[in-house]
Amino acid sequence: MNKRELNKLRIRAAVMDSLERLIRSREKITQAAVIANAVFQDGSSLGKTTLYRKNLNTKEFVHGDLLREIDLAASNQVKKSGNRTKAETMHGLREQVKDLKKENARLVDEIVSQQEKIRVITQTDTGNHNQLQRLEDDCFVMGLLLDGVVDGAIPELKKMTARYMDLHAGSERLELAFHGINRYRAMIKDSTITMTSLRKFQLQND
Repeated sequence: MNKRELNKLRIRAAVMDSLERLIRSREKITQAAVIANAVFQDGSSLGKTTLYRKNLNTKEFVHGDLLREIDLAASNQVKKSGNRTKAETMHGLREQVKDLKKENARLVDEIVSQQEKIRVITQTDTGNHNQLQRLEDDCFVMGLLLDGVVDGAIPELKKMTARYMDLHAGSERLELAFHGINRYRAMIKDSTITMTSLRKFQLQND
């Protein structure tokens, strides 16, 4: 057995001893905690970056097996506590993000459809004032709600809603529209996914 192999065994022994002590003490298991508590037989501590050293050729972690064992122990500890594991939490978040994207796309399509109806009515049926007003109100309500969800990421929505508010400022029509918006907001107040959190999630998982 050469020196490199002996060193790997020495590191494994220190890491596994640290992990076992954390399990027995029921302290929270993390890679940082295991590394911080890992000591060799001579009393010296394991370096903070030792487990993260990579093979220059393969770019893989030299001690990837140890990192996986730590993560497995941490996951088992979370399961025993009844909480969701990191993998389960990430899966749930991905599903929510997928649903949010679908809903946003549906709302955008609906607004475009309503605007097209407004254009057609304006050009072909100038007498149908009530229907035109209702479509404009619906576009404003959906546009303002969606603008809040996407955190202003669609400039056209902000322009459209601003035009409506300027045109109907101080009117009963605007007051009724905001009443509808507040009712919808109350219905979706428990939603925790926004485009801001979505962008953060995507950056973390690129």
